[in-house]
Formats: sequence, structure tokens, C-alpha cells
Amino acid sequence: MAFISCWLSTHKGNVCRRFFCRYAPAVMKEDSGCDLGSDLANIFESLEHNLGQLYAPGFHADSATYASLLQHCALASALCHGMSLHYILTLKGLDLDLFIMNHLIHMYGKCDALEEACVVFAGMKHRNIFSWNIMIALHKQLHTDGMQGRLGFFSRMMAEGILPDKATFVTLISSITSPKSSFFGKCLHASVVGIGLEMDVMVGTALISMLSHCNSLMEAWFIFDCMPVQNVVSWSAMIAACVRHNEGEEALELFSKMEMQGLVPRKMTLVSCLSGCAILAAHSIGLHIHSLIISIGFDSSVIIGTALVDMYGKNGNLLEAVSTFDRMAQKTVLSWTVMMATYAMHGKAKQVLSLFQKMEAQGVMADNVAFLCAVSACSHLGLFEESIILIFSISHVYHLTPMLEHFNCLIDLLGRVGRLQEGEILLHSIPYQASDSSWLSLLAACRVHLDPVRAERAASHTFCLDPSSAVPYFLLTNRLDQQI
Repeated sequence: MAFISCWLSTHKGNVCRRFFCRYAPAVMKEDSGCDLGSDLANIFESLEHNLGQLYAPGFHADSATYASLLQHCALASALCHGMSLHYILTLKGLDLDLFIMNHLIHMYGKCDALEEACVVFAGMKHRNIFSWNIMIALHKQLHTDGMQGRLGFFSRMMAEGILPDKATFVTLISSITSPKSSFFGKCLHASVVGIGLEMDVMVGTALISMLSHCNSLMEAWFIFDCMPVQNVVSWSAMIAACVRHNEGEEALELFSKMEMQGLVPRKMTLVSCLSGCAILAAHSIGLHIHSLIISIGFDSSVIIGTALVDMYGKNGNLLEAVSTFDRMAQKTVLSWTVMMATYAMHGKAKQVLSLFQKMEAQGVMADNVAFLCAVSACSHLGLFEESIILIFSISHVYHLTPMLEHFNCLIDLLGRVGRLQEGEILLHSIPYQASDSSWLSLLAACRVHLDPVRAERAASHTFCLDPSSAVPYFLLTNRLDQQI
């Protein structure tokens, strides 16, 4: 960011005025905050009233009342109210009630107060399977301690003589979403088989998803084929597994079999199938799925609409993609980003930038991928100042961290317009180690603009990062041929 800050400091005036005119309202809106929705406001009002009653002398409530209040605190993330309830429970000697303590742990977890949840859990004289399942789920929900921490709870639970149930395994297995955790996945799979839960539909479905994330699609197929009962969730998991491995044909064939069994697909099933259509460019099947979506009544779903835009765009039907996007009553940042990516795929850089500006005007907070679409569009249109403003706003307005890909777009743009020295300075000043593609972009620009000395430096960096690549040799050879 030092390069960009320096550039802005030496190019004050019009560019800075454009920056503040665009983003000052967004900053003010972010600082001002927003009111709670009416539902949450009602919950808070109810909590205030009920807490006041609990403090009243002579008032008595049963366990179900306290559990209900703790659930409301969890729903509204009302940590202060929850802590007040905890204090009342202690005063009334109800901190030994297992049923209430389980709800208390759950409340602290939903309020992102894991430390308090751990203190309550550690102080419990008696714990049941629900207590352990809640703690394992909370560590998954808050992404703490990693898989080893969750398995640590699992081991301690077993050591205390409490056998895991279906919910325990489903929570642990579903938290494995990377091949890096495949060893833990195999250990859990072995435990499932040892206890005899491998044929359970819930556990089997979780295993299918886990195995597909760990690049074991054949094992996922084996689990699916061996399941005595297959519900719509297990079918959906297997379809998603096929799509994840770019097996679009297999996914659509599964969907056809599922339809023949009379099962009504869920939203995520249809999203996976639309992704399969996008992989295969199966336009006719995509139209069939779209008509099914309308007949089921899912056409108003944001996630379904976004998947339809992606499917039509990748099938080459830009007009239908735009029409679907325009019909969407609600749009998330993902919806806008998919539409921008669709325009970019069809070479419509001006429309990408226009859509990004429209998204900002509607108060949608852009993410790094949306910014990447916009900066890439600026690169193709040769809009250097606009690119600088966008990248500067990523961290200073949206409080995100710019990615290497954002800077690569800027380097590509500097190369296009022949500002090779600034491109090289930027490569040395970005907060990342420049990739081989970053230096290759500069090298290609040096070839176009006949800068042999800088080309050799760029090629040297590329060789260090990827010695096996033949591209730098090719570009340098072409430069020498041009000199001759």
C-alpha cells in the first residue's frame, strides 16, 4: 500500500476529490451504525421485562422458563442479559441443574463468549452427551483450536465413559473440509465403523461430504451405494461431491435418478445441479432445472437466482443471465459478483465497472472478489486512476486486506500503458512476495515496449520462483529476435 499512498500524495486534487466524493457517504453510514430489526428489538424488550420479574422477591420460575430465556439470549446474541441470567441462576442455586447448564453453555457460545462457556463446562460436576456435543459444536462454530482441539474434547468424553452419538460424529465429520485434515477424517471413519454407525443416513451423509473434500470421491461413492436408506440430503451430498470434482455428467445423472424416485430436491441440490450444468454447458438441462425451480417455488431464493445467473453466463446466454439478475428482488454481494464475473467472461469490462458502481450506490458492501472484478475491468479499460482509487479503498474504506491478485491487475495495467518503472517499483513494494505470474506480466510488457534491461531483471525473478517454466525463455528469445 506504500506505493499507492505515495502515488495519491503526489497526485492530489481531482483523484482525491473523486475518492472522497465516492466513499465519504459509505464511511459515514458505517460509522453511524444501524438499528436492530423489529424482531430482535422485541426479544430485547421481552428479556428486559422478564429479567425484572426474576429479581422480584417471591417470584419463582421453573427450569423450562430459564431455558427459554437463555435460548432468547442466544438468538439475540444478548450476552449482557445472558450473564445477568447466569448471576440469577447462581443466586438461586440452579447452577447445578444439568439441563439449565447445557443451555447456558449454548448461550455463551452463540454470543461468541467461548471462554465463559469453557468456564461453565469445566465447573459442571456432571456432564452428559449433550454437554459434550455442545462444546464440540461451539469449537467448530467459532473455528477455535482446529481439528485437534475438537478431537481433544472427543477423547476426553470417551475417557469419561460417555459414548458418542450420531450428533457427535456428524459435528466432527462435517468440520473436515480440507485434504489437510484427511488423517483425522480416517480416524473418525474408523470410529464410526467400530461403533456401528456407518449405515446411519445422517452419519453416512456427513462421511460422503467429508470424503469428497478430502479428494476421496470413490470412497464417497462406496458409502453412498452401501447406504440402506438414501434421503434427499444424502442424494444432495453425493451430487455436490460430484460437482466438487468437476464430474458434472455424474451429478446430473444422479439428479435424474433422484427425480425418478419422487424426491423433491432442496435448494442446495438445485444449486449443485446448476453448477453441473455450468461445467458441461448443458443449456437444455439447465432450462429444465429452471422450470422445476419455478414449479417448486424456489425462484425467489437469492442463492438459486445467483446459481441461475452463473449457469446462464457460463452457457453463453448473457441476455438470460442479465434478465435473471434483474428479476432478483434481493441480491447479496455474491449475486453482484457473479453477475460482474459473467460480464467479464463475455468481455464486457465497461458493464463490470458500471455494475460495481451500482452495487456500491445501493449500499452493498463489496468483498475482495467483487473488488477483483472491478480492478480487472479497470485494467482492461486502461483506467489507472480508477484502479488506484479502488485498491486504496479496499483497506481504507472497507477495512479489507488487498490480495496479491489486486496488485497483479494494477501491474498488468501499468504494463499495458508502458509505465514499466512504476510497475517494477510496485512489485518490490507490495506486502506479498510477488508470484511468477506477477513478474511474467512485467516481462511481457517489457517485450512489447522494448525495455531489454528491465526484461532481464523480470526474467531473473521469474526463473527464481519457477525454474521449470519455459515462458521466460520464450519471451526473452522473442526480445532478442526483435533486436536482431
